[in-house]
Amino acid sequence: MRKSFVLGALTAAMTLSLGMTAFAAQWQQDDIGWWWQNDDGSYPVSQWVWLDGNGDGTAECYYFDEEGYCYQDGETPDGYLVNEDGAWIVDDVVQTQTVTAEEETESVDLTALTGPFNAILGLDMGDDENDDLDQLFQDLLAGRKHYSYTVEIDTDNGPVTCPLYDAAGTTQYTTNNHEELIYAGVENSDLTLYGGFFYLNDGTLAFKLTSYEANY
Repeated sequence: MRKSFVLGALTAAMTLSLGMTAFAAQWQQDDIGWWWQNDDGSYPVSQWVWLDGNGDGTAECYYFDEEGYCYQDGETPDGYLVNEDGAWIVDDVVQTQTVTAEEETESVDLTALTGPFNAILGLDMGDDENDDLDQLFQDLLAGRKHYSYTVEIDTDNGPVTCPLYDAAGTTQYTTNNHEELIYAGVENSDLTLYGGFFYLNDGTLAFKLTSYEANY
């Protein structure tokens, strides 16, 4: 599997006293799917990345899931469409960016980013569809339903959607423990977030919130 391959390479690099394992940034594939390997052997997880995979000077935008695999031919968790190659499309047109010789196409370390961040608050409702927002709002306030909050955050690598946690990174924000955000979550309101990205023990990207400002 991909993760064991990368871990093995890194372990070997640490134990060798001369030189280090070299990687070339490129697409990789196994029996599950495709992923992008950076020059250092790492790979993007739970994020959008602009990549010029064929070196033609034009980058396309791809979304990688929590395991690092590229989404293909469908809708990403944050509601965008990608074609059969995994490239972001709008009205069936692949979205592109011109890449100069000096630009790197590898992913940004999201945990190194500092805020404030522009974000859209939402609810992780899974398959539970509800078009009646007024009824949903009342059900949440009455405790008849409860969901976890999600945030879609703008980054230089594109939008990133992830769960929201407290400043300690231990308690997830839900409609039960943070009722004051129910209205904003139902309405997908804009927020300014202070805090930072981090990874949960299972490798899922999340956001550790220290404070926020409502923009509604």
